Amino acid sequence: MKANFPKFFLAGADEVGRGPLAGQVVGASALLFLEQESAEEDLSLVVKGLRQIGVTDSKKLTDKKRKEILNLLGVDIRQLSIERAIIISLNKKIKIITCLDEVSAECIDQINILNAAMQAMKNSFVRSWQTIGVNIPGILLIDGNRAFKLDSPEANLVSITPVVKGDAKSVLIGLASILAKVYRDEIFKALDLKYPGYDFAQNAGYPTAKHLGAIASLGVTPIHRKTFRGVKEYVDDDGTRP
Repeated sequence: MKANFPKFFLAGADEVGRGPLAGQVVGASALLFLEQESAEEDLSLVVKGLRQIGVTDSKKLTDKKRKEILNLLGVDIRQLSIERAIIISLNKKIKIITCLDEVSAECIDQINILNAAMQAMKNSFVRSWQTIGVNIPGILLIDGNRAFKLDSPEANLVSITPVVKGDAKSVLIGLASILAKVYRDEIFKALDLKYPGYDFAQNAGYPTAKHLGAIASLGVTPIHRKTFRGVKEYVDDDGTRP
């Protein structure tokens, strides 16, 4: 690719929230824009720099460490949104374009969690790609063992490769996983106030004993995934508690 194009990108995408019983699944992408003449040097600097501050699989990091990493990169977590791209400037020349996307619990129930997770990652990547221009070719690494297909006429410009445990192997996938995790966790802190008793601030929708107990005693909320075991047992055919 470098031999044919003066400019190209390397990107990573990941998702957070496949396992929870409630809330959205979040996809994130981190796209590094490169120029052929300095690509190897720039990529080496990015990998070294992100590794030095601890970028890896978000599941291996504490909430404090994830936020510390984003702070070191100049990311204000209050500004994380699916509405806008966040550009991380590593220096005057090297920039990483990051985007987020989410698929709601209602949509997850309609299309299943695998399709929803792939959709969230796909949409987050497309937004990052559109930010630099879809005429720019590149390589996209996706965490996991499955890849999605792009709908764009320029799809042939993107080589998509799934990477098992990619969030620990690629700093760009790792960074995407951190962004998605922090964004989703902050949402659940707000949902904890809206739906008291479910311990959402602590469990982020995952099936902890306290969460399962709350579903049994308080019922199913509008943000619960009604096709998931642990929830569907408390839902009638019309989506209400029996």
